[in-house]
Amino acid sequence: MAALEVKYAIIGAGAAGMAAVQAIREQDPAGTIAVFSAESDPPYFRPLIPFLISGKKDAAGMALLGVGPYPVRDFDLRLNSRVESLDPAGKTLTLAGGAVARYEKLLLAVGSRPFIPPDIKGLDAHGVFAVRTLADARAAAALVPETERAVMLGGGLLNLKVAFALLERKVKVTLVVRSPEVLSQLMEPEDADLIRQALNRAGLEIVTGVSAVEVVADGPGVRAVLLEDGRELSCRMVCLGKGVVPGVDFVDPDQIPLERGVVVDRHTRTGAADVFAAGDAAVSFDPVSGDRVVTGLWTNAVEMGRCAGKN
Repeated sequence: MAALEVKYAIIGAGAAGMAAVQAIREQDPAGTIAVFSAESDPPYFRPLIPFLISGKKDAAGMALLGVGPYPVRDFDLRLNSRVESLDPAGKTLTLAGGAVARYEKLLLAVGSRPFIPPDIKGLDAHGVFAVRTLADARAAAALVPETERAVMLGGGLLNLKVAFALLERKVKVTLVVRSPEVLSQLMEPEDADLIRQALNRAGLEIVTGVSAVEVVADGPGVRAVLLEDGRELSCRMVCLGKGVVPGVDFVDPDQIPLERGVVVDRHTRTGAADVFAAGDAAVSFDPVSGDRVVTGLWTNAVEMGRCAGKN
């Protein structure tokens, strides 16, 4: 099989990758662009996926291409194309299945994947979701009619959005957080307490200061969550929101420096020639402190993607 040859290769079809496509086209109207995505869905607005669970939006209502800052369609989008290895010296990508692509310039816009805590047993049971993709949201939504109660493990913003989507579907929801308060890392204790009171009024049951140790399952799937203090919370669905890790498993740190993600300079360049990185997978600079940071925000991913595309 002959290798695909492109001028610009982008791994990841999220905010950073699509913003880069737009910026490249503004600079180079003719150069070939190929975008490789491990997902089966065309690019979509990831922050909207809880609305699929609530029923307020369908997949078509989250479509990204041709909308707002993403009008460009003139590129080769390759879905179900997971990159398994990268050779920066040879400027080649190898995909699952063995297909090879050669590029002149490469952008790593792979985003992040859910962190799976190794100390919680049973996370492979049917009914456990880490809602990061449209496919995750579809699977969770399909289980809602069979679910009277769900347990959320982790109190991050996405898990809270999913919790409210389930509440709108009349599912009872219990949120389990190891920290003393919800969103304790984002705000002062007094403010976090106000947020907790508001969440309680909205119908969300919150359990703080304790961790889950096991997801208990039977034949059909999830049956309960066992806490470290011995309590057992009955449920048919578990949503995992214990943080994320960059999706850079295929990157060799001896070839491209990694430090909680792909290290980039102020122009989004990595330590390898003609390789750039943007979005959740990139470790960039805080403009105030100068410290290396991973921002993890959609708007920042867009700006980084545009920067990478222009460069």
